[in-house]
Amino acid sequence: MSDGALDAIQRELKRLQCEDWINPIDTIVRHFEGYPIDFDEWLPEVQMLLMLKQLQPTEPETLRVQFVNCAMNLNCFSYRAFRVTDLGPKFWDPLSCSITRFVSDDPGVRFYQADTVYPAADIIQTWFFHKIGQGGCR
Repeated sequence: MSDGALDAIQRELKRLQCEDWINPIDTIVRHFEGYPIDFDEWLPEVQMLLMLKQLQPTEPETLRVQFVNCAMNLNCFSYRAFRVTDLGPKFWDPLSCSITRFVSDDPGVRFYQADTVYPAADIIQTWFFHKIGQGGCR
């Protein structure tokens, strides 16, 4: 993530009084670094920043739920990568592996964008809830 994007995201998290959320956000953004994205506005850090700007400071649990419900539907989760194995296609999981690491295992990785998120929205939701903890805001 560029320093400018990181600074902008950190400012929004400070405005929301949720500075601790930077780690899971940074993890997701870094997992997408190296993915062949056509337009800057489709970058995960841009999507994340725009989402954070739309959120308003409120009671911590409400804000946490709003954040997670928006994050699980970010466009970046529709980006796919897979490799063909003897057992069939193996898909990249952006929650647990960077695209750089996934591609390093096999340069024949194929990329595309789907109409739905991957992993499933409920898995993304659970991941974010776990990562930002209970409340997570001051």
